Amino acid sequence: LDFIINYFASSDTVDDGLPAPPFMLKVKQVDLHNVHYKMKLKQSASYANLSHGVNISQMDFLDVDGRLKNVQVGIDAGHVDVLCRFVRFYALERSGFCLRDLSGDVHVSDKNISFQNMELTTPYTHMLSNINMDFDGWESMGDFCNNVVLTAVFQPGTVMSLQDAAYWAPMALWGMDEPVELDGVFYGPVGSMHAENVHIAFGTSSRLSLDAFIDGLPVI
Repeated sequence: LDFIINYFASSDTVDDGLPAPPFMLKVKQVDLHNVHYKMKLKQSASYANLSHGVNISQMDFLDVDGRLKNVQVGIDAGHVDVLCRFVRFYALERSGFCLRDLSGDVHVSDKNISFQNMELTTPYTHMLSNINMDFDGWESMGDFCNNVVLTAVFQPGTVMSLQDAAYWAPMALWGMDEPVELDGVFYGPVGSMHAENVHIAFGTSSRLSLDAFIDGLPVI
């Protein structure tokens, strides 16, 4: 990417004091085939000796395959907006976590990420939801649990498996594989979460209906 940017960059670096004109890139369709995505960040001490689950700072997705439509990237006065439609998306993480399919409408800006009409499928999970995250800027992600306001609406028909969740929180959940039926609304920062009109079903006959407020996070 740096090579492409530098290749087309202008040699004229004189600042005329005028704001840059708005930039817009529109792509009708993007197809991904056999893509390998690897992230290498500073290793967290809590993941240094991880024997199972996803190592978040060293994520490694193989065989990425997908189709995105109506991709739109806009830049105006330093603010970036990205819109696209995920038609299908498959990826396999080296830990064994498999994202079998993902579809929905995505919007990303410097103050918001939303995924509407999302349908996510793994071998054990089928999630129907609308997810929205509001924040003051990308620096807010440094304290995700307190600075990012989530709104998650889970539709009836959602089945979430603890086996999938365990890949992302292996120290707390590894070994659990209970499927949980879930619908309802969750909103607020993760560290101060509200739940409304939530229905949970698990096991052969266990059912919960609740409104709740969760303040703080447990120390595991």
